[in-house]
Amino acid sequence: MSAGPWRSPDEESVDLYPGLVVHDGRVSGSITTGRSRLPLWAFASVAVTHGWDEVERGWEPSRYDWTAETHARFLHHLLEARGEFARLLLVLADADRRDVERTDAALAPHGPVVIVTPGDPDAVQTPPPWWADPELSAPVVDQLRRCLATLTDEDTA
Repeated sequence: MSAGPWRSPDEESVDLYPGLVVHDGRVSGSITTGRSRLPLWAFASVAVTHGWDEVERGWEPSRYDWTAETHARFLHHLLEARGEFARLLLVLADADRRDVERTDAALAPHGPVVIVTPGDPDAVQTPPPWWADPELSAPVVDQLRRCLATLTDEDTA
């Protein structure tokens, strides 16, 4: 089994999409605004549900040259994925959704403050992350293979 989705040693990828960075050792390898510690997931839903002014009040992504316009363009480009690549986005999002739901279910009976520190005998044991669980990772593996096949002219059935 792999050590997860991170590169070892940690790497920083700054040239994958303008204004966004992934660093394996920063914010758990999340997509961040520039070389900051501000992950897109921290404010993406607020932008949709409460507007960009609320995002600026809480996170100030414009300090990192990330604006409502750049955010909208990124989401547009991301959601322009088609066919097998669109399916990959949906499969990834579903794996994350299912992972969050089962972790929440594991934590819920233990109250609002829960110890989850690995190795602590009093810690609540949470399920492994989706990529380490064959049931949740299998659809992602299958869809990745389909995506690779479209790029290499292999059979996608």
